[in-house]
Amino acid sequence: MKQSNSSALPSFLCIGAQKAATSWLYVKLQQHPEIWMPPFKEIHYFDQIYIPENRPWCLGHVKKSIKKLLMRQTKDKKFNLNYCKYLVDLALVDTFTEEWYKACFNRRVAKGKALGDITPAYCALPDEGVEYVRKFLGPDLKIIYIIRNPVSRAISHLKMNLTRGGKNMEGAKVWIEEAKSPKIIHRGDYLTYIPRWEKYYSTENILYIPYNQVQEDPKGLVVQIEKHLGVPAFSGYNGLSEVIHKTKELPVPQEVVQYFSELLAPQAEFLKARFGESFYKLT
Repeated sequence: MKQSNSSALPSFLCIGAQKAATSWLYVKLQQHPEIWMPPFKEIHYFDQIYIPENRPWCLGHVKKSIKKLLMRQTKDKKFNLNYCKYLVDLALVDTFTEEWYKACFNRRVAKGKALGDITPAYCALPDEGVEYVRKFLGPDLKIIYIIRNPVSRAISHLKMNLTRGGKNMEGAKVWIEEAKSPKIIHRGDYLTYIPRWEKYYSTENILYIPYNQVQEDPKGLVVQIEKHLGVPAFSGYNGLSEVIHKTKELPVPQEVVQYFSELLAPQAEFLKARFGESFYKLT
């Protein structure tokens, strides 16, 4: 399902979940010659509009990503002024408007290809946000949603928060306090988000992927994704088994595991009832 670049809009979104190999997916799909995505992952267009708590940092994320890309250009012997202008404009000119979002995909190299946006925060869009996605990107949009065991996903998210925050992680008290952050539970609320997206998009448009498939059958997975997106099969992927952005190994207090197990039990039951054990495997 290719889309003309005259409209410069994506034909597919990956909406999550956070800490469920979306960075792996971005890196691998970048290798496909018939798929094009902006040079930085997580555009945050839709959540910047519809998730108020994300607004303070969305533009900062975009600018930080663009600065890294510009720094790489300064070290590249094939320095590209047009590419640099494209990046600078995205960082500074009328950000988070519809025209800005279209500009993210408006590159000559993208013409005629399947365009994609991988931003895990999109899974948490409210009803009006998903309705806007459908209105703006159309009813034929393809969606990818990687589903990870809710307890494992929450623990990985927690580790990331603690590591980034530079907190003293000795003792269960610090872990439990951080575990109570609404953002951690918010990003893994499959019980709310899956029915919400299916309210606006047919189940034929949504590809649900069990997280463990990324580890156990990455080759079969990319074939499945290619069919979902309607792009030709590609045999030239590199590093399908490599881990991207691996969470730091930290001993997790048993109290934290118990806390999440009890709190997220409804999520686990929903996933098992809806998808079966493959979507609930503890990984």
